[in-house]
Amino acid sequence: MIKVDYLIERDEKNETVSFSPEIIPIEMDNLTYIQAPNSSGKSTLLNIIALAFFGQKLPDDELDSSLRNNINALTNSNHQKIKFNIEMDNEILGEKLISKKENFKGKDISVRKLKDGKNKPISADNFRNEYKLIYDIPSNPLDRLPTLLNSIKYNQRDALHKLKQLNEKLKGIIKEIQDGKNPETIQRLKDNIKKYSASLSNTEEQYKTKEDRFLLISKYYYSRFLKTSTDEKERIKNRINEVEKKGRIIKRKRSGAYKKHKDKLDLLNKNISNAEAIFNETKQILPGIIDKAHKNRLKLWVESSIHDEIIRSDFFDSIREQSIFLKNNIEEQILLIRKNSSQDLEMVKLIKSLIMILTEYTTDELTIPVINLPVTEFITSLNNDLKKYKETTVKIQNLDNCKCLLDNLLTAVNQGIKHRKTIDTIKEGMSSEEFDELSHENELNGLQLNLDDISNRISDLEKNTIREGFDPETVIHEYDKLKKKSELDAFEFYGEEAIIEHLEKSNKEIKEIKTDCRKLSKLINDKEEDLIKLEKKKPHKYQNSFDKILQLQKHTFQLGQRIELFNNYIDRIIKKEMKYSSMDNDEQEYSVIVGRYFAKKVDYIRHIDKKHKVNNIDVVLEKIITVEGKEIRFSDLGTGQSQAAYLDTLLSMSENKKIVALFDEVAMMDEKSLSVIKNKLRDLYKEGKLFMAIIVQKGEEVKVESLL
Repeated sequence: MIKVDYLIERDEKNETVSFSPEIIPIEMDNLTYIQAPNSSGKSTLLNIIALAFFGQKLPDDELDSSLRNNINALTNSNHQKIKFNIEMDNEILGEKLISKKENFKGKDISVRKLKDGKNKPISADNFRNEYKLIYDIPSNPLDRLPTLLNSIKYNQRDALHKLKQLNEKLKGIIKEIQDGKNPETIQRLKDNIKKYSASLSNTEEQYKTKEDRFLLISKYYYSRFLKTSTDEKERIKNRINEVEKKGRIIKRKRSGAYKKHKDKLDLLNKNISNAEAIFNETKQILPGIIDKAHKNRLKLWVESSIHDEIIRSDFFDSIREQSIFLKNNIEEQILLIRKNSSQDLEMVKLIKSLIMILTEYTTDELTIPVINLPVTEFITSLNNDLKKYKETTVKIQNLDNCKCLLDNLLTAVNQGIKHRKTIDTIKEGMSSEEFDELSHENELNGLQLNLDDISNRISDLEKNTIREGFDPETVIHEYDKLKKKSELDAFEFYGEEAIIEHLEKSNKEIKEIKTDCRKLSKLINDKEEDLIKLEKKKPHKYQNSFDKILQLQKHTFQLGQRIELFNNYIDRIIKKEMKYSSMDNDEQEYSVIVGRYFAKKVDYIRHIDKKHKVNNIDVVLEKIITVEGKEIRFSDLGTGQSQAAYLDTLLSMSENKKIVALFDEVAMMDEKSLSVIKNKLRDLYKEGKLFMAIIVQKGEEVKVESLL
């Protein structure tokens, strides 16, 4: 039984008018068909019932905008106010719903449910979870048919939400199992500790090897350059003694020519100093490069004097002559190495080109085809390959460097000789003794500066030697022994800067390896602590089902991805964006399944004068396919039959909720079409799936028909 009582007060400016049930009865059966003239209160009755049971909270795709405006106007208009009391009692379900708005003020509506002697308030969300309110005017029914698939969309979304909840729950259980006394986790921890320990052992061994080599090269560096610097210091001191013996430095009044030409001789001395600097730098590398067959020439070159070569170039030419010979010998060595190592050098060129090209792609997650190595790992492999050819490339590089130094030395000596010849005329106005004195004085000044420089350099080398843990007095005598070690052969070709650069690079690598050792050591300690804690724990209650839970999580995740895809499909079908010509196989299969689901809900359809059992309703191609294979286009259905098919489907998509149905303006259906809906309502009511239903349409007089 349905009982409806309401009062509406409406301000019509010149008067306030009250409306309450007059023409339509206030009591009626749970299934009622009402025909009545316009302005008799039919639509008002449906609007109030919809308002009473949260109709204004229906989503847009479940409530026509005109009906929503009518419902909202009852409580949101300034010109009218309403109060009501509605009771709906369903004996089959044993339930009663009561909705009240007891006064004109405010918008609060109280809805309660009575069942099994319990009287409980029911919220909009709880009402929506248990009941399905259908309020519709079946206009443009076939155009709106796809919107009925919203129930599928909501069910899919609900299923996806539950799947995600389940997946999160499974994740939590998996983490609990992994955090618990899990034999697999324990074994994995032990394996990791073993792996990291082996890695630490290898890294420590690598650290020890590199550190020992670093110390050996450091000792070689200090022994070599302490010795060569000390030898150079001794050579300068000897030269000073020689010059002092030759010279006759006496204090007397200087002539004007002496003072006039001193600046020119100072410049000449700078030329000599520059040439001597290049000469000394070349002497650091050349002895390790020149063939032993030419050791006499090398000795002659080493023991020559830059000063004599420039000042007395007519008598002394050993440096120039031997430099040209030694330079030619170096060029022959370079040609021979390039010939014998041509393939190696081509490989170096190829590897460097590859590294240069691949460096641009290190930020991308790319894999090299065939070898299936990531780009970064492949570059590391190429750099390791380069090291195999390092001795050859370094030797050529140092030979080239030494050749350049000899070229520079020849240029500096020749420039000094050229300058020396331009000042031969300075003897004019000077005595021979005075000129020799001036020459000796300038050379002594230059030698003294060189002596100061080399002394400072030796002092710095000794300090650094002590800082590195070596004894300068001992290490200086170890050079001859160290240079014979095979692992130091290549360094005989290195100049001082190249050795320093190598040591700095090695020191950086050693620090990095030491850092890696610390990290690995900490990681092992952390893993060992985790293992101790883990072994003290109790096994998780689902430990034995761990593999099955992992598999279940995988399935739930994959199923969730599938449903997300289906959500996209159903949205496009509802919005009529799915075009058959562009559908892939997956979309076509989904469309067929949706059509069959639709067909099961509708079951039968009346077309012209016959009743047909439905096999598929294809909302994409807009046709109905019957079990006997007949295809009925949506456009071929009559308006009344379309309304009947639409309402029939609407009632079938209840999602197992109890239906509260309100249908307005069904005038386009004839008695045959309407009887389909009436019978559907009766069946649903008897099955306990329908709580109540009211159908209204225009009539010449008031007729209230019970459908029970």
